[in-house]
Amino acid sequence: TSLSLQDGDRVAHQSTSGAVSIVFTPVSAVPSGGTITVTTPLNYFAARSAGAPASGSSIACASACGGVSVGDVTVTNVGASGALTVVVSGGSTTASAITVTLGAGTLTTGSPQASTSGGITVSTSRDYASVGVASQALGGSVVVSLFSMSWNVGARQRRVVPSPLELARRVPSREKASPSTGPV
Repeated sequence: TSLSLQDGDRVAHQSTSGAVSIVFTPVSAVPSGGTITVTTPLNYFAARSAGAPASGSSIACASACGGVSVGDVTVTNVGASGALTVVVSGGSTTASAITVTLGAGTLTTGSPQASTSGGITVSTSRDYASVGVASQALGGSVVVSLFSMSWNVGARQRRVVPSPLELARRVPSREKASPSTGPV
């Protein structure tokens, strides 16, 4: 199982400029009208109402599955995950390795996020979800190269507490200071 974005599409909040590919192997064929559901991290793709995909979208099977095409494509983000749902149209897939290709502009990437080790699973209307595989990161990690704080930040809120050394100061005669001699 894999979900692949083109290098230039691995940024947040943009319409994909290249094809998005999903590769998986179901145990059972998916009939026309059946669904392929790709579970993603929350907001990995922006929500999308059911609608036709962009040109260049296709479904290919390792064992011939002529006439099969991508029907409506939907993206929802509910709870802790997102779901990309593809309706199979025009025929049935086979129980072999399947590549779903969604043409450029079909999807819009969501929020910036790091890669997650088990973030992508695929299920169909006939088979339960695959084992999770890593999602690709959207955006990069911010690097903090310098952080500084002014020495007087919060100076008005600080309370000065005398140190134990100041309390133990000695008077010139080497006697400890006391309430009668006072501090030196």
